[in-house]
Amino acid sequence: MSKITENKKEQLEKAPSPRLYLEIFEKLKKENSKEAINVLNEGIKKFPRYVPLLISLGKQYFEMKDWDNAIKIFNEVLKIDKENTIAIKFLANSYEEKKEYVEAIKKYKFLRVFFPQDEELQKKIEELDVLANPPLSSKEKKILKYKKILSKLRNL
Repeated sequence: MSKITENKKEQLEKAPSPRLYLEIFEKLKKENSKEAINVLNEGIKKFPRYVPLLISLGKQYFEMKDWDNAIKIFNEVLKIDKENTIAIKFLANSYEEKKEYVEAIKKYKFLRVFFPQDEELQKKIEELDVLANPPLSSKEKKILKYKKILSKLRNL
């Protein structure tokens, strides 16, 4: 750990500040992501509603491909700030990475409320919709057709 980081940690002990936690996190995340996460968690314990701390933690989990923790943290952000577009976007991306396309689509559609002219966003929703609802094969279509016929016959 650098002397600068040690000095910042000493400052934290004297006068805790959410911004100081963020500064220390930024310095540590390149060297030691686990220690950086610990610093953010300490900050969140003291300042649980300070959204930038939560966003930084969520982004760190996202960068580490820890989708479950990223989702958990970004959902916490939305409990505090329902319209936080950063959290919504990272949630959508996290769900997409987990191949939970329906949840991803929901978040992208919510994001669309804030950015209605974003054509890339609309294209993303359409792409995911195909993944979430793949077209039926001809065999599957026939099975579905026969099920409908059987259902009608049962109702006679």
